[in-house]
Amino acid sequence: TLLASVAYLKDPAERVEMTRLVNLAFNVTVMSEQKVVEDCKAFLQSEGLLKPGEWDNMISGERHGTVMLWITDLVVQAEEKGSLTRAQADRLDFTLRDLFAKLDQLVTQAGNPPPLPYAMIVAFLLKVVLFSVATQAGMLLSQNRQASEKINDLDIEFWMWWLCTCVYILIYISCLQGLLDMQHILNAPYGRRLWDLAHEKHLRELRCFSHGLLDQAAQRSRKEIMSVAQEPSYPFLP
Repeated sequence: TLLASVAYLKDPAERVEMTRLVNLAFNVTVMSEQKVVEDCKAFLQSEGLLKPGEWDNMISGERHGTVMLWITDLVVQAEEKGSLTRAQADRLDFTLRDLFAKLDQLVTQAGNPPPLPYAMIVAFLLKVVLFSVATQAGMLLSQNRQASEKINDLDIEFWMWWLCTCVYILIYISCLQGLLDMQHILNAPYGRRLWDLAHEKHLRELRCFSHGLLDQAAQRSRKEIMSVAQEPSYPFLP
């Protein structure tokens, strides 16, 4: 969205406003997921993302949706003023729709992981079975070993039975432990994450990236203006 905004919007003021609103939407979405959005007014103002009066104009409980509306309205105004062609507006609108869908998904799902009582019950039962099988197998092997009268003799049949039993128990316990590991992987495929939201650490990186894009766009605009100003003009020639 930032790349499309900087590439399509020709007015520097519109670029800055679009970048600010996109960063504001991202920050508000993350803070909504963290349940601290109502206390972040001062932080957003200190970061330069929130203008005076905008906080009161946001719909309480749907602040990220309000910012999305402002972004859409900015695109419509830019198209009406001629800053965007119809094709550029359509491409930017498609990009914004994808952004809105992902931000809304973060708010509705990232902070509310699906309950897994069945998986937790299965994990508990597997741990009980794993402990029971390991204990029973150890006691059984010890009992048979003590009861065998030919333990010191080269009884091939006994030692083959003992070896097969050990291999079977090892495979059985490994399968049970594998089910436990699979349950943990399915529950948290990316490992433990702060606030269950991996995008949190990218907030300031996104700000730096957007400012860098604006600086490059401003330099490009100045070069275009200078190149046009240096071109010779002959108004009296046919």
